[in-house]
Amino acid sequence: MKKLFLVLVSVLVFFPAMAGEDVSGSKIIVYREPAFQGSLVSYNVFINDVLCAKLKNNSYYTYDCIPGSYLVSVDNYPNASIHLEVESGRNYYLRFGLITGFWTTTPELILVDSDFGEQSLQRFNMKLIETVPASYVAPKNRIGINFGGGGGFDQLLDIPIVNDNGRESTSSLSFGGGFSIGAEYGREFTKHFDLAIGLDFRSSSLMPTVENITFNFKRGVVFATPSVIIPIGKQGKMSLKIGPGLDVYFGNTLKINDKDGAIDYLKDTWNYKTALGYHAKAVFEIKSSDTFSYNFALRLYNAGHKFNKSNKMYPYTDSELYAPSGAGIDFLMGIFYRF
Repeated sequence: MKKLFLVLVSVLVFFPAMAGEDVSGSKIIVYREPAFQGSLVSYNVFINDVLCAKLKNNSYYTYDCIPGSYLVSVDNYPNASIHLEVESGRNYYLRFGLITGFWTTTPELILVDSDFGEQSLQRFNMKLIETVPASYVAPKNRIGINFGGGGGFDQLLDIPIVNDNGRESTSSLSFGGGFSIGAEYGREFTKHFDLAIGLDFRSSSLMPTVENITFNFKRGVVFATPSVIIPIGKQGKMSLKIGPGLDVYFGNTLKINDKDGAIDYLKDTWNYKTALGYHAKAVFEIKSSDTFSYNFALRLYNAGHKFNKSNKMYPYTDSELYAPSGAGIDFLMGIFYRF
């Protein structure tokens, strides 16, 4: 009985101590120092092929783990992948950086000394990034604005002018091109199919401008563009979207204020009929984060306008202003909120 008592006392005394000596936890810390280059883009951090965090500029992520083998990688970049044999009670600091090339910027991961890594976190006051939920799904919807401009293919009027250097030239009006701004909603239905719809306001005027003469053609455009998505790179942050689309032109008005006699000193507003058009669009998109994306687009389009009515005067049926072409090409930039 006495021996049994001694055994029980020994278990009660030494078992907690033995449990305290059990495997100590370790940490893998991936951090990104503040930098202007690439600051708008966040990068996916994978540990053993599981998405754990989205590393932003001036931030860090902590992964609690037990001893074992771990593969830490950033997206699918070969220079941003490190294999670690984690030991008990040790912290491993991985510094995220960007290698700048002639055309591209490539991420890299570097294993640094733990003291150096901890000093970097404190020196830059980095923000801790939370773990991405297992149920995470990338946003498929977006809404934003596009703006830009371009030129029309058909130049009308050809009003003679003399520039400041005394050279004779002409000023022309196009029913395509000019300034464009609009709102757009889009959704990525699959990895390779996107649909965008939107509303634009477009305006074109005499170029170069002429003193005392104003011709300004304004129109609204409702459009729809189905596109094929071509991913660029394996990380999924950049893509090319290419597709044709349909346009409906409405509120088409030409405001004329001719104080110099180009068209009989006319001051009038000419209304043009609602018109159908079409376009082809190529969009280069950059997803800087789950919240925002940016794009640069080239749009080629055409529409046939036809005179409807005016207040004072109207163009002859054989006039270039009676049924002008609205063909043109635009360069656009856009910013979008993703949800």
